[in-house]
Amino acid sequence: MNGQKARSVLVEEKSPIAQEYFLSVTWDGRAKRPVVLFSDMGGIDIEEVAEKHPELAVAFMKGMIKVGRWANEYKHAAAAILDKQTYYLDVEDTYRGIKPIDLVPNLSPLNLASVEIGKNFMLSHGYIKNDFDVNEWAAPEFLEQAARELLEDEWKKRTTAKLPQAAGTLESGGRIG
Repeated sequence: MNGQKARSVLVEEKSPIAQEYFLSVTWDGRAKRPVVLFSDMGGIDIEEVAEKHPELAVAFMKGMIKVGRWANEYKHAAAAILDKQTYYLDVEDTYRGIKPIDLVPNLSPLNLASVEIGKNFMLSHGYIKNDFDVNEWAAPEFLEQAARELLEDEWKKRTTAKLPQAAGTLESGGRIG
């Protein structure tokens, strides 16, 4: 490291692992403070999470759909965020690159090819340890369930907003008459 050579290496006997955890610390630019994410599902493969906890896969996809909708509506703001993570020249160049793209997740052949490129990058650089078939992994049921739940939530929100407010006695469980 920095031209220094190691003079020795300490090797310890492997300890048995009773439970793995996931811990991540990231910076929330809007709140201007660190955010800590913690889960007791560390060390679990994505396939195992999807199989044992499909509600987590659906919740993740709901978040991705919401982000995609927001990014489609506010392309310049999305470009400013994405510019920090891409190799475009600047924010305007990023905007021109994403302007024609629908950023809501879908399972089109083009998107799956993009996921394959990302997967190969992460695999070759050690970010993920197991290779997988993107076409098998991209199970449509999670995306479909997430879209269905978001549509139902929106429907409830819009239809109940048009109903008159309940009378005070009805809200408290009281009866009329």
